[in-house]
Amino acid sequence: MNQEIVPGAQNKISVFTALKEIPEELREINHGHVIAFKKFLQDQGHSPRTINNRLSAISSLFNHLIDKQVVKINVAQGVRRMRVNSDRVEAKVLTPEEVRKMLDAPDPFKLQGMRDKAILSTMFFTGCRVSEVTKLKVKDFYQEQGFYVLDFWVKGGKRNRMAIHPELQIALKEYLRWPAMRMIRKVFCFCRSSMLQGNQIKAGK
Repeated sequence: MNQEIVPGAQNKISVFTALKEIPEELREINHGHVIAFKKFLQDQGHSPRTINNRLSAISSLFNHLIDKQVVKINVAQGVRRMRVNSDRVEAKVLTPEEVRKMLDAPDPFKLQGMRDKAILSTMFFTGCRVSEVTKLKVKDFYQEQGFYVLDFWVKGGKRNRMAIHPELQIALKEYLRWPAMRMIRKVFCFCRSSMLQGNQIKAGK
C-alpha cells in the first residue's frame, strides 16, 4: 500500500488489509470484501459499535481515495451498519468501594497528590466532563448564600453553577490553600504536574 498516496491507511484499516482475502491492490477491493470483513469482525466477537467504527474508517479511506482519483467508488457505502443498543450501558460502573479507593489513592503529603484528589472528587461528586474540569479556574470555586459552589462552563457555552458536596469542598480547600497555589489563583484551577514538582507538604500542617 502506498502511504504517500493514502496517508495513514495502514493505521486506519490494518485489520482489514491484513486479511488474506483482501487484495493488496486497493483498486481491486470491492463491496463483497467489506461485507466479508464485517462478518469476520462479528465472528471475532467485536461489539456492534466497534464494527461500525471499522466500517466508517474504511468508508472515510475510500472517500479520500476518490478525491485522489485512486479509485472511482466507495466500496463501503451500502454496507449495512450494525444496530447499536443505545439503552445499554457498556461502560463499567464503579462501586462505592472502588470510588473510595480511588479518592484515597493520591499522596496526601504532596501538592500533586492534593491536586489529583481534588480532580477526582470534582468528577465523582459533580458528574462533569473531563473537559469541564480542565477549564475550571480558581475563581469558579466560591461561596454564595452560605453554600460553596462550582461554576462550570459546559457544552454549548452555557454556565452550570451547582452547590457542591462537603467532601468536595474540603478537597478543593486543602488543595488551594497551599502557598504554591497563590501565584496561579487567577488561572486554571488544576495546573500541570511540572508546575507542582518539588512542592511537598508536611503531615499535620
